[in-house]
Amino acid sequence: MTARLFQYAKSADLEVVQTCLANREGRNAFMQEALAWANERGSDKPLYSAFFGRYTVAGLPVMPEGRGRWTQRRNAFRPYKNNRAENNAIEAITFSNKPIPGLPEVVYGKTNRDWSRPIASPTPFVHEGIAYVGIGFIPDPEEQRGEGEFGEQWVEILPSEFHAANEALTGKRVAS
Repeated sequence: MTARLFQYAKSADLEVVQTCLANREGRNAFMQEALAWANERGSDKPLYSAFFGRYTVAGLPVMPEGRGRWTQRRNAFRPYKNNRAENNAIEAITFSNKPIPGLPEVVYGKTNRDWSRPIASPTPFVHEGIAYVGIGFIPDPEEQRGEGEFGEQWVEILPSEFHAANEALTGKRVAS
């Protein structure tokens, strides 16, 4: 049996919608806390990492003054390991999405000729009480290998319905 996977889906399930809204509030609270942390260190923005529903502070775009020793890695300034106060402050600012009912945490696409394959962590949005999710590639049930599928809470929709809801929410039109 192949996995039940969709490129575009929606759900009106109350638990799904509430979890999506709680995750959005959690992400917003994380961003506010990270911004306050950056402002205390003389920066107008924090650098953060968002990977598979886990949000962490990656550093600052500028070197803070009077906050112990810092080092630059790629485009981010981070405290040295022995700068415990700053490392503890960074590690305290984190957020992890709650699992969305009936939504796989990871979706895989078809393996390419060079053995690479697309991987996505579906992140739904809520518009007018309905949760929508879209994946930037066509999921491959054979590649999923038992790592989850869409539950009965989700129904497949046309891309036009997904893009119309996204455009109504964000005010940005998808390029055609």
